[in-house]
Amino acid sequence: MAEISITRRYAQALFHTAQRDDLTEKIETDLETVDALLRATPTLLRIMRAPTIARARKKDLLQKVFADKISGLALRFLYLIVDKRREVILPDINREFRALSYAQRNIQPVTVRVARPMTAEERAELDRTLEARTGKTIEIQEEIDPSLIGGVVLRIGDTIIDGSVAGQLRRLRQRMIGSQIIREV
Repeated sequence: MAEISITRRYAQALFHTAQRDDLTEKIETDLETVDALLRATPTLLRIMRAPTIARARKKDLLQKVFADKISGLALRFLYLIVDKRREVILPDINREFRALSYAQRNIQPVTVRVARPMTAEERAELDRTLEARTGKTIEIQEEIDPSLIGGVVLRIGDTIIDGSVAGQLRRLRQRMIGSQIIREV
């Protein structure tokens, strides 16, 4: 729990600095780059988290890996993380920064799970409907899950709306089992 609040504080500090320098979207892109590379190279993350490796060596590694890929502000931020020995929060910084950036720009990310890829018309209609309901600009991330059979499962923040055929069948089954138990008692 403490790491979440620490991550949030660092992300907020970076966000405010990026806002002041009018670099919010650039830093968001830079953090996506860092996050993608850390996920693609688990060895790099292990090295960054290793307490036995000197800070100077970690900074040198960051310089070699990211100097031509991210802005100076983002690189200095990574150095700060190393100096303060907060490398463990590196994977979470991107998520926290993006949440702050989206809130400031009134963007609502929505994960849409569907059995087959949506058509452009379906996507546009869902986008219009969700924008009307939330009052925010919608950013849809589509995930294909054939086990849904049909329909859609939406994740909007902490809310999940299951309109899938598989979900309807599961709920019907639960109701049928529930009614049998009541009759047997």
